[in-house]
Amino acid sequence: MILSTTENRSAQHERLAAAFPWILFFLTWLITFALQNRMDAPAVWLDEGGPPSDLANGAYYGNMHRQVLIVILGVVGAFLLFRSRRLLQFNGTIASLLLAYLGWIGLSAIWADDPSLTIRRQIAFALMLVFSAGCAARMNVDILSLFIAGIPALNLIPGVVAELKYGNLNPFTSGNRFGGTLHPNLQGAGLSLAIIILCWWLWRTRGPVRLKLACANVVLLVFMLMTRSRTSMFCLAAALGFSVLIIIVRDHSDWLPRIFAALALTVGLAGLAGLAVTSSSVQPSILNSIRADRDTGDVTELTGRVELWRTCLGFAAEHPLLGFGFDGFWSAKHIEMISEELHWSINHAHSAYLDQLLALGVPGASLYILLLLGCFFTCAARFLRGQDRYGAWAALLLFIAIHNATESINVLPTFPNFAFNLIVLHLALFKPRAFEGRTSLASPRVPSLRVPTSAGGNELVMR
Repeated sequence: MILSTTENRSAQHERLAAAFPWILFFLTWLITFALQNRMDAPAVWLDEGGPPSDLANGAYYGNMHRQVLIVILGVVGAFLLFRSRRLLQFNGTIASLLLAYLGWIGLSAIWADDPSLTIRRQIAFALMLVFSAGCAARMNVDILSLFIAGIPALNLIPGVVAELKYGNLNPFTSGNRFGGTLHPNLQGAGLSLAIIILCWWLWRTRGPVRLKLACANVVLLVFMLMTRSRTSMFCLAAALGFSVLIIIVRDHSDWLPRIFAALALTVGLAGLAGLAVTSSSVQPSILNSIRADRDTGDVTELTGRVELWRTCLGFAAEHPLLGFGFDGFWSAKHIEMISEELHWSINHAHSAYLDQLLALGVPGASLYILLLLGCFFTCAARFLRGQDRYGAWAALLLFIAIHNATESINVLPTFPNFAFNLIVLHLALFKPRAFEGRTSLASPRVPSLRVPTSAGGNELVMR
C-alpha cells in the first residue's frame, strides 16, 4: 500500500513536470501578449503611433496596465529563480560582461537627465530580467527555443483576427503591410526569430515531424513577407545563410573551396550589375521599385532614419561618456522636440546601438556590443564543438546584431528583447545541462524537449 502511494505520487510528479513547461509557455504568452500587443494595432500603426503628444504622455505618465503585468512577471520569475537557485553558476567572460553592463545601467540613475524616468524604467527592466532569468533557470536550450519560436507563431492567431476586423488583411494590395496586433516591423522581427528556430529544427529532425515543421515554417514565412519589413527580410537571409555556412564548416569542410569560389563569383557579378545600374539612366526607376508606398522621401535616406540618426548623434555628443541614463533619453521633452523637428512621431532612435549610446554613453554601448558578440561567438563555438542546439542561437544572435543597425526593437521592452535576454542569461548564469552535450551525427537530430523534474534531477523527454 505504501509502495503504491509512493508510485502514485511519483507518477503525479512526473505528469506535473511534463506539463510545467507548457503551462509556463501559455502563461508567458498571455502576459506578454497583454503587455505588448494591441487588438487595434492595424488602425494605430497606420497613424504612425498617433500624435507626438500621445507618445510624450506615455513616456511621462507610464501605463498602469503594463506596470501591473510587469510586476506579475517579476513575481513569477522570482519564484522560478528561487526554485532553481542551485543551478546558478557564473560562466566566465559572458557573466563578467553581463554584470558590468547591468552595473553600469544601475549607476546611470546617478547622472540621469531625468532620474525619475530612469529609475522607473530600471525597475521595469529588472523585473523583466528576473522573469527571463527564472525561465532560463528552469528550461534547457530546446525549451527556451520553443518559447522563442512559439510565442510569435501563437501571436498570429489574434493578429489575423485583428487584421480581418479592420479589413486590413489584403496581401495583394500594393503598400499593404501585415502587422496583426503589432507594428509590422516588430511583427516581422518576431516571425523571423521563429523561422530561424524552425529551420534549425528541420535540420535536426528526422521522420514525419519534419513535414509538419516545414509546413509551419512556410506559413510563418508567408506572413513575415506580408509585413514588408525590409530589415527583417535582409537579416533573416543573412542568418539563414550563416546557418548553412556554419553547418558546412563543421560537417562538410571539403565543400568550402567550391563554396567560396561560387560566392566570390556571385559577389563579382553583383558588383558589376550594381555599377551598370548606378551608371545608367534607369537608376531613378530602380530606386522607385525599391521604395515602398510608405516611403515619403529618398529611399537612400532609409525612410527618414538617416536624418533621425544625425539628430540623435548631436544629442549623444552632449553626453558621450555617461549618456542620459538608462532608457532616459526618450523623455516627454525629447520626444516632442525631435518629433516636431523631423515632422513624424518618434520615441526611439531606430538603431539599438545609437539608443544604447544615448542611454549609457560609450562605456555602456561598448559593453552591450561586447556582450552580444561574446554570446554569438560562444554559441558558434559550442556548435562547432558538436552541440547542435546552440547553432540556432548563434543564428538568432547574428540576426539581432545586424537588425540592431536600423531598428531599436532588440533593446526595447519587446519580445525580441525577451528572446535576447533568455539567451544571454542562460549562457551567463546557469550550469549547462548534462544532456546538452554533443548530438551524434549518425542519429536523428530530434529536438527533444527535456524538462528537469527538479533542480538537477531526472528528466522527462517530450517529443
